[in-house]
Amino acid sequence: MINIVRKQKAPECLEIEKQKEISGKKEGKYDCGEVKSILKREFLNKCYICETSKITDLQIEHFEPHQKKNIELKFDWNNLFFSCSYCNGKKSNNYNTDNYNRILDCTKVEQDVENWIIYRKTITLKSKFDISVNEKLVEKDFLKETQNTVNLLNNIYNGNQKTKEKTENLNDKIYGELKYFQNAIEKYFSEIETDKNLKRIKFKLSRKSDYVSFKRWIVKENYPEFIQYFD
Repeated sequence: MINIVRKQKAPECLEIEKQKEISGKKEGKYDCGEVKSILKREFLNKCYICETSKITDLQIEHFEPHQKKNIELKFDWNNLFFSCSYCNGKKSNNYNTDNYNRILDCTKVEQDVENWIIYRKTITLKSKFDISVNEKLVEKDFLKETQNTVNLLNNIYNGNQKTKEKTENLNDKIYGELKYFQNAIEKYFSEIETDKNLKRIKFKLSRKSDYVSFKRWIVKENYPEFIQYFD
């Protein structure tokens, strides 16, 4: 999970669809017009939770579930996020329904998801993910939200028997990314095609890169000289 800067205003169609639903004549559509294409750009074509990109099942997800047909939440532009079906299903209505199960909002500048959550995975195919709270940096007022977010992420990355196939598929993708990244670093320090591998490292540390949270924590804990390439 990385911090996302939302720049675009709400598409006009959202208000039109909202008024349709308020009138009771027709159910409004929150995926109207350019909503999905704008969200795709804003969220860098990645699921905001697991950071997987370029998949066919990216969906518009409500950060706060619009339970009991809450029209305001249903059409609130700032409540519409980009998520894959797997993460959407895992999060579902289990979070952000009361003050006890809230998770961090990666679009809020004051909620530093990139530094409050630590991402670790041994670069072996079958190793488990270790997502934890960075107790040194997290602000006390957001400790509960951070722990809830960590619980959700561990559930997504490590999965369970019911989601074994999807979890293993995600594991394979992350393993491939981290192995490529680590290989580029090793070659860089071995002075093998130094410029080429530095370019690869910079690209893999970009926000647009899949699973960049894992790669940035590898850098933070082992190769601080590359922190300067965080965008």
